[in-house]
Amino acid sequence: MDSARYHCAAVAVAKSALWTISKKDLLRRLAEKPNLALVFVRRPAHELHNSRFQAGVLLTKTVAARLDGWIAWRGFRLGENGLASRANSA
Repeated sequence: MDSARYHCAAVAVAKSALWTISKKDLLRRLAEKPNLALVFVRRPAHELHNSRFQAGVLLTKTVAARLDGWIAWRGFRLGENGLASRANSA
């Protein structure tokens, strides 16, 4: 949003809907509604968090350690039968 022009190319691989908003209108709406600004930045923050995790997993030396890290990250636990389930499910 800091650039005078934004150049981006995209290809839709499925039926898609697209909406546009001018930079001026977007900045005005973000200034008027702080909660909207939070929603607007949460997605990239979440993606950055996931990318850092994935990089960490890839740097882990063993497959077992990678699997343990992924299971813990996703909120799973291994049961006595060796099958994964959500940690918060009984």
